Amino acid sequence: MTKIATHNGKFHADEVFAFSLLRNLDRFKSAELIRTRDPELLKTADIVLDVGGVYDPTNHRYDHHQPEFKDSFSSQFKTLLSSAGLVYKHFGKEIIASRAAHLAPEQVEALYLHVYESFVEPFDANDNGISAYPSDIKPTIARGFDIFQHVNLLNPGWNQIVTPESSNASFLKAVEV
Repeated sequence: MTKIATHNGKFHADEVFAFSLLRNLDRFKSAELIRTRDPELLKTADIVLDVGGVYDPTNHRYDHHQPEFKDSFSSQFKTLLSSAGLVYKHFGKEIIASRAAHLAPEQVEALYLHVYESFVEPFDANDNGISAYPSDIKPTIARGFDIFQHVNLLNPGWNQIVTPESSNASFLKAVEV
């Protein structure tokens, strides 16, 4: 069975979404979730998301937390990738093609770019602390409830007793969202 690892403790929308993206592919649909920061346990995983300090797609390591990390989706984008963007960059076309087999390759390519720009890039921006508005502009309306807040609310409360099992259950609930 394939093992996908991410960090334990508080989870964020980027690694939840990255895990969810991978689960869209048949070969990862039943992947086991491992949540840890233990380097020895991370070595046992087939894919590692958002932890471990390594970005190496040939070995399925998708962490963006290195000081020298400067990768964006393409030269068209300035937003640095999070684990969600990294997984989408390397698996997005395959996911789209598997879900929409009737599309021609150029349509898959166009949809791949459109989905990144309209849906995935906000995950990257949110995780990297990039505001949707320049600091000198105040939005005319308050930002509504969004997926990032929803995922955050699924983390166990500060006053709850948390076990690895209950924390993983909360993470998987967020994956469903």
